[in-house]
This record gives sequence, C-alpha cells and structure tokens, in this order.
Amino acid sequence: MKLFLAFALLKVLGFRLADIREILRQENPGEFIQDRLDKQLQEFKTEIDAAKESVETIKALQPYLSHLNDLPITSIGEMGDIMQNKKDLRNTRTVLFAAGIAIDIVEVVAFVVSLRTGQWGWFIGAIVLAVLGATWLVNFMYHRVAYVCPNCGFIFRPTKKAFFFSAHTLATRKLKCPNCHETNSCLEISANAKEY
Repeated sequence: MKLFLAFALLKVLGFRLADIREILRQENPGEFIQDRLDKQLQEFKTEIDAAKESVETIKALQPYLSHLNDLPITSIGEMGDIMQNKKDLRNTRTVLFAAGIAIDIVEVVAFVVSLRTGQWGWFIGAIVLAVLGATWLVNFMYHRVAYVCPNCGFIFRPTKKAFFFSAHTLATRKLKCPNCHETNSCLEISANAKEY
C-alpha cells in the first residue's frame, strides 16, 4: 500500500512512468527525486515567466486590436516596433493631461479671485495663459506623434492644419495619407516608432 501511495504521489507531482522506473533503479531515490523536482520547478518558473511576458504583450496589444483589421498584412510585422513605443505615447499623453489640469486649475482660481475682488485682470490673464498653454500643448503633441495609414501602412506626420482640425479619438485621427492619398482613421503612434 505504501508503494502505491508513493507512486500516486509521484504521478501527482508530474512524474511519468519512465521517471518512476528510473527512481526505482537509483541507490538514493530521495536525492534523485529532489533533483528531478528542482529541475521541474525551474522549468515551471521558466514557463511562468514566458506566460507573464505573453500576458504583458497581450495587454499592450489589446487597445490596438480594433485597428488591426484596418492594417494591411505587410504591416502586422511592424506592430512589435509600434508596441515598443507605446510607453512613449503614454508619457506624452500623461504630460498633456497633467498640463491641461494645471491650466484648468489656474483658470478656476483666477475666476474665483476675480469674482471675490472684482478685478477681472486676473481672469483675463488666466485666459491668455490658457490660450498660450493650449498652443504649446498642441505643438508638443504634434512633434511627438506620427500616424500609420491603415490602407498602405505608411507612417507619416500630417500638416499642422490637418492635425489641428481633423476629427480624432484617443488612438486615431482622420487624415489623408500622403502616400496613397486615401482618407482614413489613422492609428496614432509615437514619432520615435519609425523614421518617416
């Protein structure tokens, strides 16, 4: 009965019948089992690390999956390069968000001060500051992003006018590609992703 329980335990630990036969041939089966378990543990850790890396890759790709159908097959191989620059794009958006919040706070504080004191120069100054700040933010964004045409896969930077006035979402902008001259929702990427 003890032998049967030992076999069952070894099977639960992932040992195959060939491994169990090998254990029975050993002079010191405990040491052999320990070595096998250490090896198996290392293999599991390697598999777990690979799985974690795959999970991170999947998480990075998920926001872009809705746009994959728009890209030609030839550009799918370039997606790895684009994903590596996702962090740069996130940092750019974080700077935009933080600066936008700061500008809003200055405007609200200036408005409250102007209401309480009756001196509207504070609010007018804040509006001028907000316009200058917004202009700087648009220019900041313009120089840090590029776009991928879903029709031909061409990476480009639009004119400032097209950039400013085009309809857009967080991840795309409706632009005319300078390569194929098609107007599509182009995927936004970090300008560092590729020379264009």
